[in-house]
Amino acid sequence: LALTALTVVGPLLARRQQLRALAWPVRDVVAALAYFALIGLGFMFVEIGLLSRLSVFLGQPTLALALLLGGVIFFTGIGSLLSQRIAPGVRGWALGYPLIPGLLVLLVAVCAPGLIQAFASAPTATRALLSLGVLMPPALGMGLCFPLGLRLCEQLERVRHAAQAPRLGPWLWCINGAFGVCASGLGLMTSMTWGITCTLLIGAACYLLLPLATLRLAH
Repeated sequence: LALTALTVVGPLLARRQQLRALAWPVRDVVAALAYFALIGLGFMFVEIGLLSRLSVFLGQPTLALALLLGGVIFFTGIGSLLSQRIAPGVRGWALGYPLIPGLLVLLVAVCAPGLIQAFASAPTATRALLSLGVLMPPALGMGLCFPLGLRLCEQLERVRHAAQAPRLGPWLWCINGAFGVCASGLGLMTSMTWGITCTLLIGAACYLLLPLATLRLAH
C-alpha cells in the first residue's frame, strides 16, 4: 500500500512544475488516474475471486491456476481486439462500455455458485470446460477497458494540444500495475475474511465506478 501510494504521490511531487503547465485541467488528470487505478484494482479482485472459486470447484489448485491464467489472458486479448470497434470518445460509448465488465462480473458472482453446485460431481474435463465458460464473459469485458482508456487519454491530449507537456501514458501504466499488485493481496484477504462472492462484488464495483471517470475524459 505504501509503495502504491508512492507511485501516485512521487511523480506529482517530482514533476510538480511541469504538471502545473500541463494543458489538462486537474480534474482530467484525476479522472485518468482514477480510471487506471480502478481497472488495476478491479481486474485483480476479479482474478483472485475467480481463482478461489475455481480452486474449490476443481479441487486442484494447480489446474485452477493454469486454467485461470490461460483463460484470462486469452479472453482479455480477444476483448482488447474487440475494443477497436468502440469509439471511446463518444459520450454514449464512454458511459456504456465500462459497465460491460462490471455487469458480467456481477452475473458470474450470482450464477457461479449454483453452477458449481450442480456440476460438483462431474468429471474433471467437464468441470474444466465449464470453468473456462465461467471465465469467458468477465474476461472479455475486462479486456476492453485498458486499450479504450489509453485511447481516451490520447484523444484528450490531442484535443488539449498537450504535445509539449509531460506525457501521462507511462505514469498511467505504472498506476495500473501498482494498484493491480496491491489488489492481489487485498483480494486474498477479502476472500478469506468475507468470502469469494464479496471479492468478486468488489471487483465488479470497481468497473461500475468507471463511468465517473470516462464521462470526464470523453469530451
